[in-house]
Amino acid sequence: MLLLAGMIWFHLCTIRPRHRRRNRWLCAALALVGSSLVLVYNVQRSGRFSDELYMWVLLPPELRVNQDHGIDQFMREVDGMKAQLDRGRGRKPGEDEIEN
Repeated sequence: MLLLAGMIWFHLCTIRPRHRRRNRWLCAALALVGSSLVLVYNVQRSGRFSDELYMWVLLPPELRVNQDHGIDQFMREVDGMKAQLDRGRGRKPGEDEIEN
């Protein structure tokens, strides 16, 4: 809201530079009314002043908790996928691309 009010204020000051003080108060009032309307809308919709939470549905623990893996196991899995990925990119397995 402050960004929008600032944009409107600069626009009005460009159009009518003599009324800077009045435009400042007008834009401050618009920002206050706009912010109030957003807060009222959020309270009516969700019962909170803020927007919806990022993860409003909690997944079961099987999907939330990641198993602890070691680096050696990760590197073995990556090496197992390398040949297939190289073929998918049109390279021969083990061929490294060198950029100049």
